[in-house]
Amino acid sequence: MKLKLIAFVSFLSLGVGAQELPSEKSLLWEISGNGLEKNSYLYGTMHVSAKIAFRLDDVFFKALNGADMVALETDPSTWLEHYNEDGYYSNYYSPWGYRQSGFYKDGFSVDNPKKELVGNLMSFDNNLLNGILYRSSSQMQDFQEDTYLDMFIYQAGKKQNKTIVALEDLDESQMLVDIASENSRKDKPEVWLQKLLVDDNYYSIMQEAYRTRNISLLDSLDRGLHTDHYMDYMLYKRNHNMVEVMDSIMKKGSVFSAIGAAHLPGEEGVIKLLRDLGYTVKAYTSERTEVAENEQEKLEELFIAQNYTPQTVDDEYFTINLPDKLFNLGSQENTTNYISTDLTNGSFITITRISTKQFLKDDQNIDLEVIRDLLFENIPGDIESKKDITNGPWSGIEVKNKLKNGDYQHYQMFVTPMEVIIFKLSGKKTFAQQYGDQLFASLKFKNIEDNKMVTINSAYKDFSFEVPENYSFVNMKKAGNREMEAHNAATNDYYFMKRVQLNDTRLFEVDTFELKQIQKRFYEDLEVYGDANYGDFGTLRYSRTLRSSAQVDSASDVKLHLMTLKQGMYFYLVGIKTKNDQTAENFFNSFKLAPVQYEGAYKPVVDTFVHFSTVSFLDMSKKSNTNLNRFADDDDKKKPYEEFYKSNRYITENGDKINVNMLRYHDFEMFYNADSLWNYYERRYEDDYIISFKERGIEHGNPYHVMIISDTACSKAIKVKNVIKHGVKYRLEATIDTSFASNKFIDEFFNNFKPADTLIGRDIFEDKTDEFFAALRANDSIVLDSYGSLIFTKEDIDSLKAFVDHFDFPDDKKFLKEKFIYRIGSFWEEDETVIPYLVDLYNKSYENSEIQTDILRFFARQRTKGATEQMMELLSNDIPLSAYSSGINYVFSSYYDTLELAAELFPSLMDYQSIDEYRKPIFGLLTDLRTEGIMKTKSVKKYRNQILNDARIELKRQLAKKNNNNNNSYYSGYGGYNSYSSNTSSKRELSELEQYIVLLFPFRNEKNMKAFFERLLSLEDDRVITTYIGLQAKYNDEVDQELIQEFAKDINKRYNLYQALMEVNRLDLFPEEYKNQRSILESYVYKNNEYKPENDTIAFLEKRDFEFEGKSYSTYFFKTSEKTGWNKDEWYIKSYTIANFENKKEKDQVEVKNTNGVKAFPVYTESRKLLETVELDKQLSKLIEAFELKDHPRASSELEENSRYYGYY
Repeated sequence: MKLKLIAFVSFLSLGVGAQELPSEKSLLWEISGNGLEKNSYLYGTMHVSAKIAFRLDDVFFKALNGADMVALETDPSTWLEHYNEDGYYSNYYSPWGYRQSGFYKDGFSVDNPKKELVGNLMSFDNNLLNGILYRSSSQMQDFQEDTYLDMFIYQAGKKQNKTIVALEDLDESQMLVDIASENSRKDKPEVWLQKLLVDDNYYSIMQEAYRTRNISLLDSLDRGLHTDHYMDYMLYKRNHNMVEVMDSIMKKGSVFSAIGAAHLPGEEGVIKLLRDLGYTVKAYTSERTEVAENEQEKLEELFIAQNYTPQTVDDEYFTINLPDKLFNLGSQENTTNYISTDLTNGSFITITRISTKQFLKDDQNIDLEVIRDLLFENIPGDIESKKDITNGPWSGIEVKNKLKNGDYQHYQMFVTPMEVIIFKLSGKKTFAQQYGDQLFASLKFKNIEDNKMVTINSAYKDFSFEVPENYSFVNMKKAGNREMEAHNAATNDYYFMKRVQLNDTRLFEVDTFELKQIQKRFYEDLEVYGDANYGDFGTLRYSRTLRSSAQVDSASDVKLHLMTLKQGMYFYLVGIKTKNDQTAENFFNSFKLAPVQYEGAYKPVVDTFVHFSTVSFLDMSKKSNTNLNRFADDDDKKKPYEEFYKSNRYITENGDKINVNMLRYHDFEMFYNADSLWNYYERRYEDDYIISFKERGIEHGNPYHVMIISDTACSKAIKVKNVIKHGVKYRLEATIDTSFASNKFIDEFFNNFKPADTLIGRDIFEDKTDEFFAALRANDSIVLDSYGSLIFTKEDIDSLKAFVDHFDFPDDKKFLKEKFIYRIGSFWEEDETVIPYLVDLYNKSYENSEIQTDILRFFARQRTKGATEQMMELLSNDIPLSAYSSGINYVFSSYYDTLELAAELFPSLMDYQSIDEYRKPIFGLLTDLRTEGIMKTKSVKKYRNQILNDARIELKRQLAKKNNNNNNSYYSGYGGYNSYSSNTSSKRELSELEQYIVLLFPFRNEKNMKAFFERLLSLEDDRVITTYIGLQAKYNDEVDQELIQEFAKDINKRYNLYQALMEVNRLDLFPEEYKNQRSILESYVYKNNEYKPENDTIAFLEKRDFEFEGKSYSTYFFKTSEKTGWNKDEWYIKSYTIANFENKKEKDQVEVKNTNGVKAFPVYTESRKLLETVELDKQLSKLIEAFELKDHPRASSELEENSRYYGYY
């Protein structure tokens, strides 16, 4: 390895691919000259705790100890504040974004924490703490120092009372790193680096370079692996920022600057930039002796007394004196985590609040005895002491322990009526031992008076209520869900409130449905005794509400009272468990809603990333790190003319969110005018939603459009504003409540939104067709993805014709010729020359069937009699034979939804049925015409012999497959049909052979036809035979009753026979023994020939009749199992729901004919695993409920077994 590196460095010294790099091997550099009164120092670090980073020489400590200031890339003391303000952790802990199914249950579910969770939380240290303080790995602790080098330098500076300076703005630095990561690595490393990587990995090579202090090699490694984009954003821009700050502060005193070693070398490295400013920068080296070792040990063992100040939590449940702020990291699964650090001494305190929910569920009760049982297995290291303690009204346990590495910890744990609260102090070496007692002596719980009621206001004044003084409200300020619980010890009444935020701009749901679903699922979750008593829907400050109550259990008169409210994206569940109905009434009446109020001052702000300004109280400069552009398709690699997206979201700590999307259009994008664009957006919503408000106009010189979109009986709405600025469209989107007061944060943001003055892209209202044509002549790649962006007018017809007639399209642009033909054709009503041109082009394109096919498709798509006649005339002149059969299929596919017009194609179209490319689409269309009774038998008669010949060939092909023992081969034949369709259509799709049978059946008695129909039975294909039987029944032929009986008896064939006879209204032929819904649906389970007696078992469970939305339904339940396959030996419940009324024809639904028979086509099917631990009755009820909820994506009828979910939700 070393020999290879030596050879490589020699290679660089010859100037092959090298820059002007510092020749000295050093990580420490002395800075002097340029008017400095004191020398300063620059050190290249590794941001790790591995020992390789701590090869510190004597001069390192000499420089560090002698400096007046310590400068780092960023100040570690600001990191927690930054993450807290950024909302990173609160957003992470908020589970409901665009998630849908299960919301009403999971969003408000109640779970008692398991003992194992409490035990794990005793020993758990948040990863964030490790990242800030230590960056250590438990697997590598014998090869690491107490902290990483940058933190060691920071602590050394703080312990010596030096000023700490940040060389970068943390927000800007994070933004630059994020942008760099979007396009970080080259497709392939440089060739010289590839050779080195044959025998070693990149990290090992980099470590060796750092170990030998070869920063020149570090620079070469970076440039050999990373893109110019990465180098620019990760290093160069940041280097310039850091040098600017260094230049300023070095004039004030001696500075020890410690930054990543990669920032030092290179043409744009910090060393070179400082020299360019006139500084003398030279290597500063020495040996590492006992002096360095002693200095490091002395600094590590030194603890500095800090200034402790009272810190509290949102609900002021307790206060404790800490050296820094106490940060709430958010809540998840009944657990809220807080941290506070003492970076100088390398210590921290974590506080974990665990809501036990014991008043709602008692699956597992956590008390002090449980806590004691958990200590031995979950307190790390050796427990040196433990004792019972009290603090105010609460009892607890104190534990002091020593870790295997010699560090001490100090715990205090308390159990309240609603929570377990764990306080843990950790630090290096004896810190917790020295300072723990002092810290915990300051811990005070709030005083609580029984029966005293207090009014709680949310931090943003948007709701309030009155509860007992003993309440817990862990998240009153941060983004995410709000959850409160309170207890009155005198009456044992338990109060709770949960507000869940659903940031969903896609689905609108009826308010009353959602309010009741939340309560229904909550009662189910708690398994309350008896049925809930629901009141009428009411209102609270214009928001819909619902109240209900249910008896908790059969042994007491305690009731659970619930009230649900919905306000925009917020869903409230308010409840109380009490014996006193009036107490519940008072609690609900105390609940108030009000417009949200934010304390920050509204002022003009600018977003330099998405390029706009507006008015807000948010600090927009800190929002660039939410760049969602990273999720676009390689935007950073796009060509300058291509479209790209940028997005930012602006979220308040109360959860209000505004999405801003910036679309920079393709340079060739065109629109007629702003109104055409606004009309397009309105059409997108009008069919499915209600647009309650529209506004369009000019604002700041730019066209804008505002919509408020909602749906029937839904108070939630989406406010959308689109703004056009030259070549950019901005879309603002926010959730609002149409029945509530306006939101100032959203209104100010929307009303004052203004794109930046800088013109981006090309004006989208500018005509760019001439440029497009010029680019096509120049074979410019810009035309590849821009055709769809252009608007061609009648004036462009001559240019389009010229290209089609004379231009030699390159291979990658040949598709444009087809596009041009279609575009020319689109003007046929405006320009009388279009049709003659297309006809002439067709006739001239004898050697180009693709063009001819495109022209035929154009006429077919017009779906007019005149265009159809013109198409047939062209076909009679010349027949295109496409290289792809799909081309001809597409020509005739336009006629399947206009069968009356399709009939005009016949009988002329039959002249081409002998041509391979035409035969299948012709017969497919003809079969539909015959089946629907649009075309008479005589239209086919002339061609029956040719059809028979084709039918014989297809039958022969299927018989050959049968003889090859491929039981299911028929289903893989041409086109075929879907063996299973999940839609609710009762119409069968016919295979190619079945189409022939339909067409030839009227001639079945002709001599040459009889043999064909007789041989059909030898195929033994259920679908083919049932089609044949259905035709016999339709035409009143004598039907083989034994065959019908055989098919009806066979579970694999019964349903297909039923379907075939139903379609021809001849269910009178279906055997009475099996003519019932149960038998037919039993066969439906295996209608694709899937039942094998040696493998499959099916058993009928029961039938349930029910009413839903005023209509009658029946559901049949079966259970099935298999002895092989993925679901081996597992039982599944299959449910099939029948509508006991005639369905009207809908777009995708065929009316079910029911003459002389029984209606047994399911309108809904479901399959779920049979749960052994859940009552069967409950499982069947849930399957019916699944049908009732099928049109409500947020709802579910899930069942749980052993913490797993089954079925389709």
